[in-house]
Amino acid sequence: MPKTGQDATIYSGEDVTLRVSMSPPQSISGWSLRYVVGNEIDKAAVIVDAGAGVFQVALTDDDTAALEQREYSHAFWRTDADNVRPLAIGKLLVRDGVRE
Repeated sequence: MPKTGQDATIYSGEDVTLRVSMSPPQSISGWSLRYVVGNEIDKAAVIVDAGAGVFQVALTDDDTAALEQREYSHAFWRTDADNVRPLAIGKLLVRDGVRE
């Protein structure tokens, strides 16, 4: 069952890292992971601590600047063959960012 309620607020044009820890902790060694924001972003997520089940995605300023200022569904997925399933899901709110 996916970890629900993984809501976040980010700003357009910022670099941001989103991190998730499995609860309860479990090994995710060897897993393939993806991060998806609606139909806008689909990129690899990286394992930070395989034994504790910690993983993250780094969104660049170009990634976040391309998003409209609104609420999206976002999720981390396990994408191994024969084991595709969501691990964490929630809402991502994109707000107006100030750029110099």
